[in-house]
Amino acid sequence: MTVLRFKSKDLEEATHLKNKEIIDILTELGFPTEEDEGEIVVEVTPDRPDMFFFEGVVRAVKRYVDANPKRYVFNKKKAIIYDITKKLVKQRPFIAAALVKNVEITENQLKYLMNAQEKMHETIGRKRKKIAIGIHDAKTIELPIEYIEADEADNMVFVPLGHDKEMKLNEILKKHEKGKKYAHLVNIPKYPIVKDKKGVISLPPIINAERTRLTPGKHDILIEVTGTHKQTVQSVMYMIASVFFDLGGEITILDTEASNGKSYESNKQSKSMYEGFYDRKRKIDDEFISFLHKITGLELTAKQIENLLKKMDYYIKEDEIIIPPYRIDINKDIDIIEDVLIAYGYNNIEPELPTLFSEGKKNEFMDKLHDLMKSMEFLETKSNILTDKDYLNQIGMESKIDIKNPANREFNTIRPSIIPSIIRSNFVSRMRKKPIKFYEIDHIY
Repeated sequence: MTVLRFKSKDLEEATHLKNKEIIDILTELGFPTEEDEGEIVVEVTPDRPDMFFFEGVVRAVKRYVDANPKRYVFNKKKAIIYDITKKLVKQRPFIAAALVKNVEITENQLKYLMNAQEKMHETIGRKRKKIAIGIHDAKTIELPIEYIEADEADNMVFVPLGHDKEMKLNEILKKHEKGKKYAHLVNIPKYPIVKDKKGVISLPPIINAERTRLTPGKHDILIEVTGTHKQTVQSVMYMIASVFFDLGGEITILDTEASNGKSYESNKQSKSMYEGFYDRKRKIDDEFISFLHKITGLELTAKQIENLLKKMDYYIKEDEIIIPPYRIDINKDIDIIEDVLIAYGYNNIEPELPTLFSEGKKNEFMDKLHDLMKSMEFLETKSNILTDKDYLNQIGMESKIDIKNPANREFNTIRPSIIPSIIRSNFVSRMRKKPIKFYEIDHIY
C-alpha cells in the first residue's frame, strides 16, 4: 500500500463534499481512508497509481457521485515542430511524450503533482530504474528537441534543477544530491539526455534543467517519460496527460519514434507506442453479461452495467464502454467486472450458500463411544498424524511410511499407532495430579 496525505480543505473544495462523505466513498472504492489532524490519509493499492495524484482522487470521488464520465480526447496528429527526434539510447531505449497547451496550475496543484511524481518514481518506476518523468515549461524550450545518448567527451553542461551554476554531466553524478543517489542507473561514459537547441533540458533518470522549471501560472507543458520498459513508459505518460486534461489542458501526443526521419525499431513496435491505452473499447454483449453472471451471480442488463461503469469513469459511446486511458490495471473482462462490483457495492450482494456445500452427518456410534470414555474420566487428545522416526525407535516401534522431504525432523514419518501420541501427552502432563487418563480416536497408517 502507498499512503497519501491530502489537506481535507483541498479535497472538500475540489469535490464539494464533506470530509465524512469523501472518506466513505474512497473506502467503498477500495481505498482505506481516515482523517488525521486536518488531513485525509488514503491507502492506495499498487495497481492504481492514477490515485497517487490529487486530481485522480478528486476524479474518482466526483465520478462515483455524479456518474458523469469525462471523454478523454488526446490529439494524436503530428505536432510537427514539437515532435522529438530519438536516436539510439541503449540504456534507456524508450521515450513517450505529450504537449499540454494552455493549462492553468496553482501552487497547491503543483505541490501535489511533484509529490505524485516522486511516488511514481519510487513505486511503478522501481526507484527510477524502470521509468523517469520529466515535466517542463514548454515556453522555455527552443526547438528542435532530441533524445540522444551523449558522450562524456562532448563536455555538455547545464544548470540542474535547484542550482544556479552550470555543471558537466559527470559533475552532476558526483556532486548533485540526486546525481549521487541515482548515479548507478547511468552507464557512463554514455549519458541519456533530452536536449533542445539551447542545450540539455533533462538528464534522465537524474534531474531536469533549472531553465525548464515549472512554476504556478498558465503554461504550455512538455511531458517526457523515459525508461527501460515500453508499456510502462507509455502508460505513465497517459496517466500524467490525463491529469493535465482534468486541469483543462489540451493534449497532443508527440511522435518520439523517428530517428532522423527513420525508426530504429520495427514498424510494428513503432506503431504500438501510442496504441493500447488510448480508446480501449469493450462492447457489453451477451458474452460479457453471461461471464459477469457466472462470476458474480448478479442478473444485470447491459444498461445497468453501463450505468454502474459510469460511476467508475467509463465513458459510454453507443453500445460500447471506453476504458479511461489512465487505468493501466484494466487488462481483461474480469478487471471490468471488478469495477462493476465496486460500483454495485459488495455490501449490496445477497449472500448465498455455495452449491458445493455439504452438511456433515452425525455418527451416533462415535458419539456414544466418546460419551463412554468421558464417563470414565478420560480426556480426549488430538495429535498430529506426523511424528519423529527416532522417537518411534526409542519406544520400540517402526515407521511404515516416511516423508521424503520433511519440513523438520520431528515430522519425518506418519504414525503407525496412536500409542506414541498418548505417551507424549502423558509426558507433557507429568506434573499434573495423578491419575491422568487420555484417549484418542483417529486414523493410523
